[in-house]
Amino acid sequence: MLAVRDKRHRMNYFSPELINRTYIFYVNPYTKIAFQNATDVADTELIQSTGAIKFPVSLIFLIFQTVYLLAVRRRIGFGKEFSFMLLFWIGVVDLIQLICHTMSGIWMLALMHAEEWHYIFGAFHETCYLLTGYLTTALPIHRFILIVFHAQAQKILRPLYLKIIMLLYLIFGLSWLGYFLSGDMEIIFVPETIYWYWTYKTDNWDWVGIVFLVEKWSLMSPIIVGAVLYSGIILKFMTRANRSIASEIRLTVQVFTILAVDTLAYVIWYYFLLWADDSLLVNCLSDLVWVVYNGANSVIYFIFNPEVRNRMKDLLTCGAAGKPQGPLFTNSSSVTTSTLSKKSTSK
Repeated sequence: MLAVRDKRHRMNYFSPELINRTYIFYVNPYTKIAFQNATDVADTELIQSTGAIKFPVSLIFLIFQTVYLLAVRRRIGFGKEFSFMLLFWIGVVDLIQLICHTMSGIWMLALMHAEEWHYIFGAFHETCYLLTGYLTTALPIHRFILIVFHAQAQKILRPLYLKIIMLLYLIFGLSWLGYFLSGDMEIIFVPETIYWYWTYKTDNWDWVGIVFLVEKWSLMSPIIVGAVLYSGIILKFMTRANRSIASEIRLTVQVFTILAVDTLAYVIWYYFLLWADDSLLVNCLSDLVWVVYNGANSVIYFIFNPEVRNRMKDLLTCGAAGKPQGPLFTNSSSVTTSTLSKKSTSK
């Protein structure tokens, strides 16, 4: 929680009406914030101005993300390739977070106070945030196996193993969702502060520290794992770049760009914004960085992959109705482009 250091804003508490509100199941966030720290409360003009920026930006990313998911989902052989399954499910959890961002923009525009049912959005928002990072961590691992151990990749990346991995991700996500919905520890968007805040019922501060550590590593793990494994990938490209490996370069570059976005978000959140003196400005920028973090993947594939770009253009212009959906990327797993074309011509 940030104390106010900028004299341009008054340091004050929330109104007694908000502090004395009764919440049936969850904690009253205004009570927690007001009695833990002096809180810089934004005026109505600033709240609505921020909402006027966040809502359209979130909505544009939300529409773009939806079209991207439709394009990937309609790909022939989608369910048989782990790369595309990962990209799709990362896109789904990003989509859910973008829905939460869009809703919080509406709450600011409408000058709504934090309501108890907003905690439900917070539970899905935080769960999907954790899943985004740890799902993204699997991307460089998959790229590393396909490129460095290309000959043995089929044995290592067996469909059964990959299904088990996805099942473990599902259990991980549902477990955290259930915990956040329990109200023991939750986040909620407070429009008056222009950001999401944690509330607690638990007195176990060791557990609170563990939750924060899991949250931080959801962003750090793809960065660290990606940095280590991409060193091996680059070394492989330098020593032996045959055709089978060269065909993986384009998707590998796209995954590397995703990791670069993660790194940028980490630097902004944990280093750059700590220098700011205005707590409301920090909250506003942090929130907008979160929106971009969730919407960046679809933009990356739209820019770097012509097949994705063409499919998304068709969907955006309603020109893809009745058209067959062909491969979107180069060969990246057990089902190759040539195999798919042979199957289609043999029918």
